[in-house]
Amino acid sequence: MNENKLRIMGKPVNDMYGSLVGSAVGTATDIDGTVTSVGVDCGLQGLLEIPIKHLVVQDESIIYVPQWRLDSQKVLREKTLLIRRLQALNTIIVENDKLEMDSEPIRQFYEEKLDELRDTEDAVLEALSERLAELKQQAGLAKSMHFDATIQYKSSEIVERDYKTVKAGTSTILERIEYETEEIKGMQERLEEQSVTEYAVRYTNTPATEDTHEEESVSADVSEESVEAPSQETLVEEIPIQEAPMTAVLVGATSSDVPSQAPQEEIPTSTYDIPESP
Repeated sequence: MNENKLRIMGKPVNDMYGSLVGSAVGTATDIDGTVTSVGVDCGLQGLLEIPIKHLVVQDESIIYVPQWRLDSQKVLREKTLLIRRLQALNTIIVENDKLEMDSEPIRQFYEEKLDELRDTEDAVLEALSERLAELKQQAGLAKSMHFDATIQYKSSEIVERDYKTVKAGTSTILERIEYETEEIKGMQERLEEQSVTEYAVRYTNTPATEDTHEEESVSADVSEESVEAPSQETLVEEIPIQEAPMTAVLVGATSSDVPSQAPQEEIPTSTYDIPESP
């Protein structure tokens, strides 16, 4: 008998966050004997046939991986590879611009693949939002049950042991919901960051063009500084102020009209040619 079948039969199936899904009761195989799906008894939901790609077989149990996680991981992996290739293509063109024409068909191929992934990414984001709404509803129901049990305990309708049982059960459920909620929000942030990176690679300038713009801006700043008019303080420091000599020459005035203590300054004759008084 196939070893995979022996490891699957009768094992409990839990999700990634600890919730019980059901018990594995049988398998479906291909013509070569490989297991393609597992039948899981889910109680009231009945017998579910889960594809083997959703299951991780462990020693004591089987882990169920939800569909939203598989789809989001696939989108992230494929987009990351395409973005890296576009970045490498831009680097090649920067190093040798003669290859730009030859690389255009390859660029177009990668961009078409990214456009095809956009529809899948939108579907994944929608599934993540729907799952968050479901988790929010379940969290509200668990909190309501806990609150109702608290009221019953305070009103002496149930004993302390029953209250603690309800409290422990609802707390476990809320922890699982919080764990899955954080993981979904983290996946949404990663997809958003990846979209920003994709836009930068596809629609912004190459690194060489950006460097050129930076050099031009720096040179423009330098030229503006070189032609900038000096300040008044600089002019005062560079140009010395020369006071003109004061002379008291009064035409037709007597000696008494001239102050006796008038300042007498030596006037350099080489610079000024003063006529004699009449």
